Amino acid sequence: MTLQVAVNETNGRTVIAPKGRLDGLTTDTFVQEGQRALGNAAGHYVLDLSQVPHVSSAGLRGILILAKAVRQANGALTVYLPEDNRMVRDVFRVSGFANVITICATIEEALGPPAG
Repeated sequence: MTLQVAVNETNGRTVIAPKGRLDGLTTDTFVQEGQRALGNAAGHYVLDLSQVPHVSSAGLRGILILAKAVRQANGALTVYLPEDNRMVRDVFRVSGFANVITICATIEEALGPPAG
């Protein structure tokens, strides 16, 4: 299965939006595209997981790699994960990611007020 990763700017934030499963077959693509997005000017990044139906342990590793890269660049990463995406929310909760990464239920909350 392929993974598509869209990157755009909204409210002065860089939004990284994968579409598809984050697993052992797709995580390298996700990490490469995510790290490429770090070259954008915005220091606040939003990881939009609204179109990700499944995250494996390899996917979690990829998210952690991206979060560390953002932190090293003195940026901030917020995850948009809708309430109705129960499977991925459960993975975040059980793995402990929900305790170390800011997770928002709406894209508006994740984006916050416009930068500038």
